[in-house]
This record gives sequence, C-alpha cells and structure tokens, in this order.
Amino acid sequence: MKAAMFVAVCLASASLAQAAQKPGARETRPKPAAGAAIADAYDQFLLAHHYETDDKIDLAIAAYKRAMALDPTAADVPAELAGLYLRQNKAPEAMAAAENNRAPNVLCEYAFELAQKFSRFYSEHHILSENDGAVRASRLGLCETTLATLTKVLDVLGIEVPERM
Repeated sequence: MKAAMFVAVCLASASLAQAAQKPGARETRPKPAAGAAIADAYDQFLLAHHYETDDKIDLAIAAYKRAMALDPTAADVPAELAGLYLRQNKAPEAMAAAENNRAPNVLCEYAFELAQKFSRFYSEHHILSENDGAVRASRLGLCETTLATLTKVLDVLGIEVPERM
C-alpha cells in the first residue's frame, strides 16, 4: 500500500514538473509591477494605521483609500476603512464601504459594539426618571439616535428589528 502511494506521488510530481517546463506554462510568481503595487498598498495600509493612532483621521482615510486603489484584492483594507468610519460615527460611509467591498462582518461588529455601549449607558444612567428636563431630553435623543442607527445597520444586513424587547 505504501509503495503504491509512493508511486502515485512520484507520478503526480513528475507530471507537474513536465507541465511547468513546457513553453507558455503559467507563471506562478507575481509580476514585478504587481508586486510593487502590493508592497505600496501595504505601505499605505501601515501609514493609515499610524495616522489613525495619532488621531489624524482624514490622513488615515486617504491612506486607506490609496491602499485600496493600489491593491483592490486586499480584503483587510476596506474592512479597516469601514471600521474607522464606524469608530468616527460615520455610519453611512461605513455602510457604503462595507457594501462596496462585500464586508458585512464590519457592520455586524459595529452593531454589536453599539448595542453593548448603549446597554452599558442605559444601565448606568436614569433616563425617564431623570429630574433635569434638559438632561432627560438629551438622553432620550441619544436613545432615538441609537435606535435609528441600529435599525438602519440591521436593515442593511437583512436582520429584522423587533418592535419591543
């Protein structure tokens, strides 16, 4: 049995080696121009992370967009850009980035984090029983905005929002 397996592996290896030596065989290494573009995209990706860490959000967004233009096949770049948009409360831009790059996981993570943060806020602060009318109105506005944002994100994801919890 072992001998038969060894012979099969040898035959498969030999046929692959012969196919690679034929003229017009497919090149497996990336072309230098494509490799350079991917390297430049990675450089822009790292630069965007650096800008984001330094709170230079506009520069980070621009660097992520340059990285996406240089390497449109990189899945991490649009996901990071959409995540940055969400962290900056730019939900429409994030939804567009997630949709254009087919990365719904970014919206799922955002909806989950937003729901967690709102739950923490709701458990730590009185809303309807707040004595100060201005504070109560502000907190109700936050509740309405959170509901609208979650509803929109979940609608994009195709998740039905319950009328009442």
